[in-house]
Amino acid sequence: MSVNNGSGWVEIWSDNSNAAEWRTVGVPLAASYVGATIQLKFTVDKDVANNGYFYDDVLLDEVQVIQAPTCFEPVVAPVTNLAPNSATLNWAAPLAPAPAPAGGYEYYYSTSSTPPTAATVGTIVPGFSANIPSLVSGTTYYWWVRSVCSASDKSLWVEGDSFTPGQIGGGTATHAYLPVYSCSGFNYSQQIYTATEIANSGWNK
Repeated sequence: MSVNNGSGWVEIWSDNSNAAEWRTVGVPLAASYVGATIQLKFTVDKDVANNGYFYDDVLLDEVQVIQAPTCFEPVVAPVTNLAPNSATLNWAAPLAPAPAPAGGYEYYYSTSSTPPTAATVGTIVPGFSANIPSLVSGTTYYWWVRSVCSASDKSLWVEGDSFTPGQIGGGTATHAYLPVYSCSGFNYSQQIYTATEIANSGWNK
């Protein structure tokens, strides 16, 4: 990303990641640009790092030039440890050069897709993940996270990908010949589930 106030283009930000998710990036402008008319330019340099990425492209949305917030948004990450009745929510610190929030992070989850407001009270944690127990299998959950710089200064909520906990089957049987049977030229196993089991697991959605 480069900026020009009439005296030439100056690169002010670059990135070489291969993230598939949408994310918010805050790029600070020098004080000398305040009150000036500027142009912004976004350039993709095809595989400059020889990383082998197939597309080497970028998608942009909602480009804004605004007064910098005092508390920057975290970066959401995929939900992990998805089990029949629990899951782990994950996120990362605000992208550099934004500072990490002094008060940690606050998350909120619900079975409703209605986003929380600035006044919504979530659960504050110091780290980058939260294990959510006591979920209902087959139910879709929605979640959000925000930075907590202080009790009165929090970032906007950032929405993570919705998820549905569930499990197909519940057997615990084992067999001496599986998964490897060394006395045969091959080994094979399969699991058969009924339509009811799949529907109750939530994985048919």
